[in-house]
Amino acid sequence: MPESGDVLYNLTNSLIYFLENKVLLKSSVSKTLKAWYVSPTLQIILDFPDDLGGLALPTLALKWVNNPGTAPEFYGGYQGNDYAFMLWGFSGGETTEAKNKVQRDKLIGDSFSLLEGASIPIYSWNGSARGAEIGAGQVIGKVSAQSLPKSGQTEADKYRFSVGFSVRLFEQNV
Repeated sequence: MPESGDVLYNLTNSLIYFLENKVLLKSSVSKTLKAWYVSPTLQIILDFPDDLGGLALPTLALKWVNNPGTAPEFYGGYQGNDYAFMLWGFSGGETTEAKNKVQRDKLIGDSFSLLEGASIPIYSWNGSARGAEIGAGQVIGKVSAQSLPKSGQTEADKYRFSVGFSVRLFEQNV
């Protein structure tokens, strides 16, 4: 398995890839999350945005929070290490306030549905190029989601939310 910095790099990029490409089934229709939100177009980015004023809406921003501090568990030659993440959501770009709120609520539910109990293939990454599958992660514990109060003056501040989750990454013991 790669060095610990590489592990986190591969994990976060694999989570972005998962969020962009995992199919979500709603009312007998299967589409990716991005395909469900095409007008306006959903953006999925890494890290909390530096400038909310210039943020394209809607946007999901994946941010590594920390290693939750639980002792690693061992499974038949594999060690499970936990990594905590926050998915920050910024809804908007619709024509009315009511539509922006509905979009926020749908994005919360769809993000929750994609992540809860999900198995995440972990790939090696070289820049933005996806390499071979090198491991697996599992979303563990409770996925938490909440809408957040308006905190500033930008459009992105109006319809914010967060989804918290942890991924157990299985690494082969050496």
